[in-house]
Amino acid sequence: MPSELEPEAPELIKQLRWLQVHGKNHWKLIVIALVTVLVIPAYNLATTIASKPKSLGEFQIVIENQLPETLKVGELAEFYLSAPETPAMNRQVSSGLIRLSLPDGMYRLTVEPGQTVKSKASLVNEARLLPYLDAGEFFGLIIFSASPKPIRTEILFMRKEFENGIYFGVKS
Repeated sequence: MPSELEPEAPELIKQLRWLQVHGKNHWKLIVIALVTVLVIPAYNLATTIASKPKSLGEFQIVIENQLPETLKVGELAEFYLSAPETPAMNRQVSSGLIRLSLPDGMYRLTVEPGQTVKSKASLVNEARLLPYLDAGEFFGLIIFSASPKPIRTEILFMRKEFENGIYFGVKS
């Protein structure tokens, strides 16, 4: 028992002293408590990390210009992720940007009439969109700002669509 001049031990020290005295009789309970407190949360964290979808990374964009004039495509595209609800109606789930990988100092991709150009691209906010990837029920609408007219395509939001490359055929 502490004297009046001696401060009382902190709660943690009291618990450790109790464990020293009584721990021999309750070792099974202590092991179960440690497993519950340490092992189960560690397992849950490991399975959460393992279940995160793999990064999409860079993918190919193919733009075919069938217009009689030069097509100038902007560096960024709008990306809208939607889920089907009723026939001919989609509910927007998320959105983001796609950025073309252009050489330094270039902000537009030029596609001459009758020409097909390939470029690498990536999702700007990929982490926000990855949980929807490969679910098989979401559509991605991609719209590039371009001159003389914007270009667009709609894809099923699946990894295989990106692995094959995304095609934009621009017709008059």
